[in-house]
Amino acid sequence: MNVMEFTFTKKERLNKKDFQGIKWKKYRETDHFILLLHNNNTGIKRLGVSIKKAAGCAVKRNKMKRLAREFFRLNKYLFNDNKNHLIRIKTLPQKLTHEVTFQELHCLLSRNIQ
Repeated sequence: MNVMEFTFTKKERLNKKDFQGIKWKKYRETDHFILLLHNNNTGIKRLGVSIKKAAGCAVKRNKMKRLAREFFRLNKYLFNDNKNHLIRIKTLPQKLTHEVTFQELHCLLSRNIQ
């Protein structure tokens, strides 16, 4: 196994400018997450995470974003190349634990992305 497989590089991050003026396609939804997709021409999989301020305090919102990015870092094989992936967090789960979050995100991406 290559160590670089489990990193989240700058090239894989979506920046603020990458969100503006894009028509996102809703792919799948769970109780707490929505997965939106957009094609890109970079040949790599990219990730962005967004959450509303109304979802909770800053500490909990930031923890949820960190967990979503960690899931991407460890499970890149679930994401397709040439796609921008936006995970929109609707609400926070009762328990902000690694297991609960990863289980729901895995269900969100369990089918192959077209």
